Order: sequence, then C-alpha cells, then structure tokens
Amino acid sequence: MPFPDGAFHVVVSAFVLQLVPSRHRALREMRRVLVPDGTLACVTWMQGGWLGADEAYDDALVAAGLEQRSGGGHDDPASPASAAARVRRAGFAGVRVREGAVVHRYTPEGYLAFVARFDDEDLFATLDATARSALEADLLARLRALPPDGLDLRLPIVYATGRRSARA
Repeated sequence: MPFPDGAFHVVVSAFVLQLVPSRHRALREMRRVLVPDGTLACVTWMQGGWLGADEAYDDALVAAGLEQRSGGGHDDPASPASAAARVRRAGFAGVRVREGAVVHRYTPEGYLAFVARFDDEDLFATLDATARSALEADLLARLRALPPDGLDLRLPIVYATGRRSARA
C-alpha cells in the first residue's frame, strides 16, 4: 500500500481479502501501516454456503450442453478458528473472531438477472439469441420449482479484529 509505516490508527477491510493474490501479504501490509496498538477490523467470506438456485443453474447449463461453473472460495477460511490463525500469523495480537452470515432471498427473475448480467455475464454474452432464450426459460422453470428456501442465499462470514502490538 502506498502509505508510510504507522500511518493509521485503524484499518478496515470488508470482503477484500478474497480478492487479493496473497491474503497473508495483504494482512502484513495492513499491519505495517498501523501505529503500534492500532486496530485491524475485517470481515470476509468463509468456506461453505448454499443456494439451491445454484444447483438449478448448473443443471440448466448441463441441459444446454454447457459446462457447470466452478465454485470459488477455495482459500477462504474453513472456520472462525482458521480465520483467527491467519490473522495471528500476519503478526496481530489480541485477535478476536465471530461468525455471521449474509442472507439474501432471490426471486427467480432476480437470480436470473444476477447470473446473466453479473456472475456469468460473459457466458450469456456469447450465446446466440435462441440459445440464450432457451437457457433463460429453462432456468426460470427450474427456479420456480424450488421450495421457497431454495432461493435463499446463505453465505457464512467471519468478523475478525486484532491489534498491532505496541512492541512491533
């Protein structure tokens, strides 16, 4: 980060760690720019989560002769304890964590819009109009057949805080 050592009293990171090539290096940089006894507060995804709509989408992709998506989050912490260990390894003291979840209820149309205009925008852009229309219709039918909680996105998250030791 383009800041001098000890430039900040608090560093906040919200859903950033999963986007950097090295989480350890990012945490070390956050520590570097903190004053002694400065505080880190971060929230990030944990492994897991479930959305029945994702299974319906993968089934619709297969039915259309397309590949299923590969899930992400392979380096997300598996538990609050593993998240705490990661923060400690980066040199933070007094690390505390708590688990939470992001919960969002999609409508069938809202989920289709999410995958078509954001999550898999490139795929939808490469389909001809007939193939795209068929995929969208099949996906909507599958989504409408799900039980009500099948459209509930539940993603586990972990909140972590730590401080840069006054000694360092």
